Amino acid sequence: MDIGAARVLLYKMLVGSVTLEGEEDQEMYKKILNVNVAIPKFVKQAARVLIEQLEVRNPEKRLALDKVLTHRWMVRNCPPSE
Repeated sequence: MDIGAARVLLYKMLVGSVTLEGEEDQEMYKKILNVNVAIPKFVKQAARVLIEQLEVRNPEKRLALDKVLTHRWMVRNCPPSE
């Protein structure tokens, strides 16, 4: 799974819908390219920061997988499986 897919899954788990669900294709592609997704206010700050770090368009500046796994929100909410 790439980091973009992880962002979509995290958003869906926290919000209950896909970030671009129900959009017209052209508008959806524009949002993907512009990384223009609103995060609802009820999403806790640590999760919001993680989603925002996964939204970075430039892959070199986007949060790397090892950093995702050690992110504060992940450590608190997703204990490692045995």
